[in-house]
Order: sequence, then structure tokens, then C-alpha cells
Amino acid sequence: PIGNRRLFVHQYELVRGAADRLLMSIPEDFAIDPADESILDRMQIERVRVPTGLTLGQSVVYAINITASAGDRLRIIHGDTLLLGLNLDVDDAISVESAAEPGYRWGYAPDARSGDSDILTGFFGFSSAGRFVQSVTRCNGDFVAALSDYQKQAPLTRVVADTWLDCGH
Repeated sequence: PIGNRRLFVHQYELVRGAADRLLMSIPEDFAIDPADESILDRMQIERVRVPTGLTLGQSVVYAINITASAGDRLRIIHGDTLLLGLNLDVDDAISVESAAEPGYRWGYAPDARSGDSDILTGFFGFSSAGRFVQSVTRCNGDFVAALSDYQKQAPLTRVVADTWLDCGH
């Protein structure tokens, strides 16, 4: 919880009205609290049960395939992240931060010019879910490697949030 509310409620407030369909992927063996189920139902968030043991990339591909979303634009917000003051209606973009606390193995944004420098902060916008699925597949389920692959076809713009709360590290 953040401010006495679930993180997913804060995330919902950022994305509501910006998409026709909202999906939340969760491990198939995760038990959702009945009170949370009720909140998710009210917000009309579809839950996609993903097999345990998949990589991040594989779980994204699974969710896209199971919901028949491969032809659509795709927006991903990591479940442990709250990004405030960020335009989520951008195609082919990734959210980044130039500095973070040391001591954690961060994911880094692809940059063919100068090597990896910016830390990925949890938002990803793609003009084609199908193209991203192809990239993840070519990269054997490696989400971060798939960003580099995708970027070869559609350059990724870097965007920065006013506030980045990483609740997972």
C-alpha cells in the first residue's frame, strides 16, 4: 500500500480512460484477496493468470497471446512501479532515470551509441504488440534484450517521470 491504498489503485488512476482494455498479469498460483478482487472488478481490470516460472518477457508474450492483443498498441507498467507526471500515450517509448541507488542490479535501457546508461523505470509503450512479441521470441524471453531488438525496427524514445516510486527494490 501507498498512502493507505493499493499500488494498483494508484496505477489505475494514471491509466483509466487511456485504454479500451486494462489487463493485470498475475502468477497462476497467486491468491488475490477478496477485497482486492472486488476493487479490480469495479475498475474493470481483467486478470490474466500466467504460468509460474516464466521470464518477464515470456509472461508478457503469454498475456498478449491469451488475450488476443497482438495487433494492438501495447502499454506495460511494471506492477511494482508508480510513475507520476508521465505521458502514457506515447508509442515506442521507455521510461528511464539517469541515476538510482547503488547496490541493486538494475535493468538498463538499450543505447547503441554510448552503451547502457539509463535505468529502466517500468513503463514501456509500443506501437505494435505483435512486433514486440517477435522481439521477445527472438531474444528467448529476455525482456531487456527484446527492447534492443525492437529498437532496431522502431527507435525507442526515452521519457522521464516527474516522480518514480519503485516499490520492488
